[in-house]
Amino acid sequence: MLEHTSGAIVSSLKSGNIVSIQGFGNFEPRAKQEREIVNPTTKEVIKVPAKVSINFKAGTILKEKIKNITQRGK
Repeated sequence: MLEHTSGAIVSSLKSGNIVSIQGFGNFEPRAKQEREIVNPTTKEVIKVPAKVSINFKAGTILKEKIKNITQRGK
């Protein structure tokens, strides 16, 4: 079941869609442009290729459960 669910999430994200799981959170693909960075040691300029990253925003229910877990640990 987990393989099927994760496969559906990945497929949807590859299509550029936002995936929302009620109470858990949202997964959103975000395009990152190509950019140049400088190695501080060698001063070499390096090109970082464009890519798509996944942003996750936790839902309210998940935040509350995590909050309760961390409060118990104090």
